[in-house]
Amino acid sequence: MSALTVLHWPAQQAAWESGLLALCTQVPPGGARETARADIRAAICEAAGQLTGVGPERIEVAGTAGQRPRLLVDGEQCGIGISISHADTLSLAVLHRDGAVGADLMQIGLPVDWARVAHDYIGMTAATLLAASLDEQRPLAFCRAWVRLEAALKLDGEKLREADAVSLQAAEGKRFIELALPDGLTGVVALD
Repeated sequence: MSALTVLHWPAQQAAWESGLLALCTQVPPGGARETARADIRAAICEAAGQLTGVGPERIEVAGTAGQRPRLLVDGEQCGIGISISHADTLSLAVLHRDGAVGADLMQIGLPVDWARVAHDYIGMTAATLLAASLDEQRPLAFCRAWVRLEAALKLDGEKLREADAVSLQAAEGKRFIELALPDGLTGVVALD
């Protein structure tokens, strides 16, 4: 699979693509975070309803911000893993038919303090590679490294933290699938 298709919700029909479904909703102007969270959770319930043949009113996305979300049918876990991510313009959800999944997306850009952020979170090796990259390539390279780290941590149910032996090993042994996103965004899905 070269890049996983991302359905802009509401879509006509949800369908698994190699056991995955990626969908997104527009973030309202002004970035109302609670509205964005509610919209993507409603889209997850509708899509999961189509995929499972269960009415969306029986499906719930459980969990709070900062915790791994769980997909429940009639209050019970259904075995479908989900991961949610938000950027300025889009909210993203990825469902995995066979269990845990991690996903992250990001507006392509470079923070002013990118070298410190890379060193503190992505690790010395990645920070060194970013420093050696061409100026015009650095924003995308930084964002790709960041979303891989975040997706791997989400897959493992871990929170973002400064680089340590555990967080730096998070991506080892994971399979990453790029997301087909609009220009200006990058994102990946992480699977074991």
